[in-house]
Amino acid sequence: MSNLFIATQLRYLKKVCELHKRVKDINASLATLHPIAVVNDGNFFVFDYNH
Repeated sequence: MSNLFIATQLRYLKKVCELHKRVKDINASLATLHPIAVVNDGNFFVFDYNH
């Protein structure tokens, strides 16, 4: 695992969080930001902004 991988994923996850802020009030099913899993070289990384 490289620092570049983590930095790239964090950039993408920041975009997801920004999008979530814009759409969360459209429907109750979008109110909660759920964990996001990313697979790299057979390793699973779970990012959860709620914790």
